[in-house]
Amino acid sequence: MLLAAVLLVGSSGCGSGTAERKPSQSSWVTYKEVYDRVQNEKNEDILVYSYQQPMLSSDSAGANIINTKLDNATTAFVYGSGGIQEMTDLAKMDWKETWFTCYALTREVSVARLDDAVASFRYSDYAFTGGVHGYTAEHGMSYDMVSGEQLSLASLTHDEWALREVCRQYLIEVLEDENLVYKNGLFPDYKNYLDVMLKNWVFTESGLQFIAQPYVMAAYAVGTIRITVPYARIAHVLDEKWMPAQRTYENTTVTVDVADGPQTGLTDFGISEMGMPLVVTVNGTIYDFSVEGVNSYPSGGETVFYMTQQHLFSPEISSESFGVRVNVPDTKPETMLRWRDHDGTEYQYFLTYDGKNGGVLLEAVKPKLERE
Repeated sequence: MLLAAVLLVGSSGCGSGTAERKPSQSSWVTYKEVYDRVQNEKNEDILVYSYQQPMLSSDSAGANIINTKLDNATTAFVYGSGGIQEMTDLAKMDWKETWFTCYALTREVSVARLDDAVASFRYSDYAFTGGVHGYTAEHGMSYDMVSGEQLSLASLTHDEWALREVCRQYLIEVLEDENLVYKNGLFPDYKNYLDVMLKNWVFTESGLQFIAQPYVMAAYAVGTIRITVPYARIAHVLDEKWMPAQRTYENTTVTVDVADGPQTGLTDFGISEMGMPLVVTVNGTIYDFSVEGVNSYPSGGETVFYMTQQHLFSPEISSESFGVRVNVPDTKPETMLRWRDHDGTEYQYFLTYDGKNGGVLLEAVKPKLERE
């Protein structure tokens, strides 16, 4: 039995009819999520860690190969250099020191672009082993959805030199702009490290995004630098199969219903074991649907929200319903549904609970939101 229902209207006007409730046929990315801690003999935390491992739902040969590689990346994060096992050994060795503060290690993963051609993931790792601050490192991993091959710039073009030069010139153009907000934070010799930046990239819906870690080209306070080279600038040197498909127009509505439990006949995704069960129904077609954790901070008299973790993703959903069991907090929003329409307009749906009469309030609001 549905306890409450609200309607979200997409940018393309009202849809007609109600989507048939059926098992989801979309391609999905789900996440294995691990949270744990290591304690000393005094039952004190000496290391807290968490990580995410994305998994493609498709059973195609290419997707199976990619899933194996994603699993291998997680194994390396746990047992490889700088990973959980190494951090555990370090914490056990250091915790008796007077300067010791609990160590931390996290890995968050999100989809940068996913379609029939490409699966591109953004990895964000954070490590703290004492000192003034921890260190964040972000890197991209992209795969051919057909073959499962991990992609490099060379595999995207018939002329690698030309692609690199077009991208290099665009990066310089952006970084030399006098209106660049972090202009004064760039190192004087930052151009010497453009080749490092060109090795770290992801596909997005709007272009190839290149990533520079803190300290590579700028001071730590600048943070991670991300610059997206639009597809229009590289279309002549990028092989056509890597260009994103044109999205089609459809009138779209999205409804979110609060249910009293799992719904028969629907595909259900459990984001939070004790979470609230929702039924999301799409009339028409939406793109890049995701369920995300969000946090917020006050800035200039307004609240700025930013994404913390992605918990579920689908590149395209057309006329179907599915269940999502997700945390809906009783204070500020900590969970958000997000999607795009055919022209890239983004919709954000923040979930909050107000407790009025024991009911549930779902708010469709669009405050300022930062991706990072």
